[in-house]
Amino acid sequence: MAEHNFHRRRTGRARKRSSLINGGGGLDSAHSQLYRSLLEKEQWSRKEATELCGNLNLMLGGALEVINDWSYAVVDAPVLDDADDDIWVDLGNCQRIRGIVNVCNTYKSERTRRYYSVT
Repeated sequence: MAEHNFHRRRTGRARKRSSLINGGGGLDSAHSQLYRSLLEKEQWSRKEATELCGNLNLMLGGALEVINDWSYAVVDAPVLDDADDDIWVDLGNCQRIRGIVNVCNTYKSERTRRYYSVT
């Protein structure tokens, strides 16, 4: 019984993460673009990060908060750290997110393939 409940909790978390990554509650287009841009290096000056945000009509502080909220929902940890004059990207947590995205995309592709092979 306990094992069944454990499996149900894990499956529920996986579904929640999948929906956060694949649309239902994930990053909007502008924040997603910013996130991908920030992955280019580990450290950004505040000026550089502000320019990136400005190009996407985002405010730096709010954008960092949105991305970190999403990151907490996916891997229970932040990916961005606002430290004085620099913005740091936690590449380890970004790698964890990438791994989850890959698993979700593989699952989604497999499910789609099975659907079309049956019909």
